[in-house]
Amino acid sequence: MIKQPYEMGANEWRLRVVKANEIIRGNGVPERITRGTGSAMLNAYKELEFLYFGVKDDLNSKLKRLQAGEITLSPFGLLRIQVELERPVRYLDVIKKAKRLGLSPNPSADNITHCHE
Repeated sequence: MIKQPYEMGANEWRLRVVKANEIIRGNGVPERITRGTGSAMLNAYKELEFLYFGVKDDLNSKLKRLQAGEITLSPFGLLRIQVELERPVRYLDVIKKAKRLGLSPNPSADNITHCHE
């Protein structure tokens, strides 16, 4: 059974995010992209998408509705969306979304959410 991001401990989640980002960025040495490296990068992108647990989906949806003219926002509301979209996803964001959805996060996450609320 695959462990969901909200079921992981903070350290496990962060290590997997760091590892995926390292694969995507590479080691800074220019290299040819081969099937192997391209496949590893694609898998790393998929891993990040999984680990981020759709945290920014609601914001992206709201931004698309705004651009389509379906909704209006104040300049401050738009700025808040832009800032949140640019900010990296944190473990706390994943835990908060899981709780909003009525899911049971990793018990160790309670310590983190109490410290940051």
